[in-house]
Amino acid sequence: MKKYLFIPVACLLAAFGLTACDDDERPQVTPTATGTMTDLEGNEYPWVRIDGLDWMAADLKCGEPFDESEEALACIEEYGNFYYIDEALANCPEGWRLPTDEDWQSLERALGMPEGDIASLGWRGNCAWLMKQSAADGGTGLSMSTNGYMCTSVSFGWEDWNYYGEYGCYWTSTKDAYPGECYYFRKICAVTDQVMRQSINSEETRLSVRYVRDAVNE
Repeated sequence: MKKYLFIPVACLLAAFGLTACDDDERPQVTPTATGTMTDLEGNEYPWVRIDGLDWMAADLKCGEPFDESEEALACIEEYGNFYYIDEALANCPEGWRLPTDEDWQSLERALGMPEGDIASLGWRGNCAWLMKQSAADGGTGLSMSTNGYMCTSVSFGWEDWNYYGEYGCYWTSTKDAYPGECYYFRKICAVTDQVMRQSINSEETRLSVRYVRDAVNE
């Protein structure tokens, strides 16, 4: 039987070395174009163009639900689904791709992350607040969420939905050179401007998905 564990653990900036920027130091970034895209099931999403890449501006929700309960289905409809890496790749519509680690680095660079932090692991940079900006904020419109993520155990048959409202985790399509099925991902936190770059076991984790494409004229 599956179980879902909501863990509202506050992010402790001092404990984890996370920092926030002063408002006076923050750059302003707005998309150079916007539009809509459609997933494999006909669901429509906004996209925003930043530095030559079109990014989905909402979390993917198509494909097999992580659970069929009424609570889970309502969450998927409003906030998006969680995916294993193979599901994230399989649900990509034509003309789009699951972003590579380099795509994410390009976005981070465009949002003002210091060049010396771009290829670093762990918490780095100061641009998560721009990733979280909605279109209503008059900023990037990326609207990346802190919906948590799913940890699973194939051996023991359980799944935990962790850190809802605190962290958001997004796949890249780039496999880590470390032995095993590990892929890079990005993690943002509700109360810090930093962005985590790390790899994670793709067979035991379901994360959120945003697709990207090279900018095209429509």
